[in-house]
Amino acid sequence: MYDYVTVDVEKMTRQLKVTKTNDGDFEVNIELVLKIDANEYPGYHLYIRDTVKKLNTDLSQQLTREANDVLDKIKEANCDYLAIGRRVQAHHYSDWRNMEWKEMYPNIQMKANVKVEIITHGIIN
Repeated sequence: MYDYVTVDVEKMTRQLKVTKTNDGDFEVNIELVLKIDANEYPGYHLYIRDTVKKLNTDLSQQLTREANDVLDKIKEANCDYLAIGRRVQAHHYSDWRNMEWKEMYPNIQMKANVKVEIITHGIIN
């Protein structure tokens, strides 16, 4: 069984939300929607609707796992690559003034969710 697919991202939308929880902590949720063109898929049964649905689900799950792994790694490195601190500073300034951001950042809960939708398939559309 083949276990790869080659894709081009045709359109991407991202929503990054930073919210303050009831206990005063912050959490980050990232929703990412990818509309893709599946260029190459072994077995190539993308004309079957159920195959496309399954591939959408499989790609969404795999990319969600990988995105969450990346979030864990940047938190571990204490790297605020997504500028979460700027959002906290802009929207929760009174909290921002009273915290040590470099100490708090690695403890923030971050979760990504990726949704993939195959909109076309094949090299020739």
